[in-house]
Amino acid sequence: MSGATPFRATYRLQFRGGMDFAAAVAVVPYLARLGVSHLYASPLFAAREGSSHGYDIVDCNRLDPQLGGEAGFLALTEALSQAGLGLILDIVPNHMATDWQNLWWRDVLALGRASRFVDRFDIDWSQHDGRVLLPVLGDSYGETLKAGSLQLVPREGQTAIAYHDHLFPLAPGSLQAAGATEGEGPLPAERMHALLEAQHYRLAHWRIAAGGLNYRRFFDVNDLVGLRVEDPAVFDAVHDLTLRLVREGLVHGLRVDHVDGLADPAGYLRRLRDAVQAVCPGGGDDAASCPIWVEKILEPGERLRDDWPVAGTTGYEFAAQVTGLAVAPAGLAELREGYARFTGDARSFPAQAAAAKRELLDLTFAGELAALAAQAEGLAAAGLDSRDLPVESLRRALRELLVAMPVYRSYVAGTAGASAADRSLIAGAVSGAAPAVGAEGAAALAFLAGLLQGRQPEHAAFARRFQQLSGPLMAKSVEDTGFYRYLPALALNEVGNAPGAPPASPAAFHAANAERLQQWPLAMLATATHDTKRGEDLRARLTLLADCAPAFSALAEHWWFAHQPFRGGAEGQSPAAKEAWLFYQTLVGLWPEDLDLAAPDAAARLDALARRLEAYMQKAMREAKERTRWTGADAVHENAVRDFLQAALSPSRSAAFLAEVQALVRRLAPAARAGSLAQLVLKLTCPGLPDIYQGTEWPDLALVDPDNRRPVDFARRAAQLDGPAGMPAPLHPTAGLAGDARKLAVMHCLLTLRRRQPDLLAAGSYLPLAVTGAAAEDFLAYARTLPGRCLLVCVPLRPLRQVAGEALPPPDAGIALAGAGLERFRWQDLLTGAAHRPADRLQVSRLLQQAEVAILLTRLP
Repeated sequence: MSGATPFRATYRLQFRGGMDFAAAVAVVPYLARLGVSHLYASPLFAAREGSSHGYDIVDCNRLDPQLGGEAGFLALTEALSQAGLGLILDIVPNHMATDWQNLWWRDVLALGRASRFVDRFDIDWSQHDGRVLLPVLGDSYGETLKAGSLQLVPREGQTAIAYHDHLFPLAPGSLQAAGATEGEGPLPAERMHALLEAQHYRLAHWRIAAGGLNYRRFFDVNDLVGLRVEDPAVFDAVHDLTLRLVREGLVHGLRVDHVDGLADPAGYLRRLRDAVQAVCPGGGDDAASCPIWVEKILEPGERLRDDWPVAGTTGYEFAAQVTGLAVAPAGLAELREGYARFTGDARSFPAQAAAAKRELLDLTFAGELAALAAQAEGLAAAGLDSRDLPVESLRRALRELLVAMPVYRSYVAGTAGASAADRSLIAGAVSGAAPAVGAEGAAALAFLAGLLQGRQPEHAAFARRFQQLSGPLMAKSVEDTGFYRYLPALALNEVGNAPGAPPASPAAFHAANAERLQQWPLAMLATATHDTKRGEDLRARLTLLADCAPAFSALAEHWWFAHQPFRGGAEGQSPAAKEAWLFYQTLVGLWPEDLDLAAPDAAARLDALARRLEAYMQKAMREAKERTRWTGADAVHENAVRDFLQAALSPSRSAAFLAEVQALVRRLAPAARAGSLAQLVLKLTCPGLPDIYQGTEWPDLALVDPDNRRPVDFARRAAQLDGPAGMPAPLHPTAGLAGDARKLAVMHCLLTLRRRQPDLLAAGSYLPLAVTGAAAEDFLAYARTLPGRCLLVCVPLRPLRQVAGEALPPPDAGIALAGAGLERFRWQDLLTGAAHRPADRLQVSRLLQQAEVAILLTRLP
């Protein structure tokens, strides 16, 4: 079916957790009626038993039997083909699970460097006497042996060492050499130690990982080992099934997970593009024939590299731009001031992110930093001009250079040297690190900058390791630490965003759309993914707090004072003020709009809300790593925060608080719905390929995973799409629909438009339109045009001030058409059916009189 279905819109489906191939087959008719063109699947390869996400793959060349195996997959692809839908597959070339079920890994552990699979994994065999360090023990090595926690067990025709759920193979002949026999069960500590000493791996306490791990892992996840796909033989082995599925016309696009983890992303993507083109039915010369997307987080000001043969990213930067548009700059400043007063913490986000980087380099990535420093020291000692560089100066310069990296990584590969973009990036990082190292560290910094140019083989090897450390460091210090420490405006704490930077301006948004249309017309547009920190509608509601910042700050202070009796922990210091601020904002975002405190089910619904918030707050506090952390939980603090939440959400103890939250949410609700529809319309009409995350056809008030991976009720959505009387006919008025149905109806309408006029939204020019008059900055307008056809979009950016049913836009606010050459058109609103005659100017108040957003379609008379 390859090439039969043009790319119009994708629907991301998370497999596992109840969604297998058979369940997906049942969803296909609904997706076809909804109007998407492609199912966009999470990884489908054989993963660790019980995997909840599929990124812990144990066999790259087998479809997961837990999902239904190849037979189930073929049934799904047949259903997709019959419905006219294509399939995009998420592939994971960076890592695999360190699991007994991973036969490649098991063979390496059993045979060490003699294994035929030894080159598959990124292992430094020079450490630990040529053994692989496995930090899996919950206690010290000696105590584990004494406790008899390690046992010999029969598995798959051989004897293995078992430690709880972990299994480890034995080197050939080692059982007999240690004086043990098969099936003995627990061994005396001395004999078990002798047996372990004969292996090609070393079992160790889990805390040893930070400083001693000798294989590249995914971020700080010890049970995911890095793959060496830069080796052509490894590349072929990892992609055998993927390419077969493309060859057979069963897969029509690929999403590459965590491309920044690879040794040479550009080289990998060129090899993948060539391999796909070689097997793609019909030759694959067309750019739309099995396109490749990369999961790549672009920091502010960073652009996707032009030399990558890809269709674009998976859309994190688009989500950041859309959210930024909805945050009032002046209100954001007020919100930050209120947060500083409330918490006593006025530190900037860059300062907190830098502090987090230093902490993680000292703890989580201490081993990687030490290995990189040793590599730099060896190179310095070998150079005539660098051999006298003080070791401590070199180490400090390396540390500060990593801290100063403003993006995930540079892309120096081989000995060709750094590109202009990389030279500029390295120079910027050196400049950022210079104040921290001082004059005495300048020479060391210059030396490291030279190494990062990668002009010699040993320099290129250093640059590769530096780049493969700077990415995980950025991810863990910014996304998984900084986002949980810097909390003024939670809507901006999102993957791909920079919460300390000014929010996106309309001019920047227009420029990004124009560039995308020119360079990346198939780049994905996302507003929610399995990795986003908050659901798209929860985020839309929280953006409104910048428009009522003084009122929210006053409410937070009032609540914090009222909740003083609920505080516990050591000397009543739990939760901390910033944790309370996090709770208050999160509760406002999460509160169900239809929750009636007087209803009989209110207590049960509040209890369910409390359970979700407890799980979220525990994760958020541990990610922040300030009062508690994953590697050292403070049970007293966590329990006190849990008790605080339960008291605050108790109708008998906090009736006034709950009523005030409900009143605030009801005040925000109309504007939040408008903001939700605005971001939906932007996603479905801007240049690029819209991506719909599962379940977001209805208001998405999800929190970070695993909350955002809960099962979706597709049957109810399908019933609503069909409806007793049917959803309003596509491209006909949807006015009168409310609640869940309205978002679904607008989505259905625009997906139908994309199906009926695919060229207009795929190739139509992008034309920013000026909004003039009072409150002009409250609206965004643009047009997509082809000869004789035009789609005009107008959405509110400040819906709390300008929404239908409340304060309508000022009469003099209008969209100028004459200067854009659109004054000859007749228009009809796709959502309301309202007609508009040719005019030099469209009045915004008239456009938004019946609906929160305006979507006008026309042809020349």
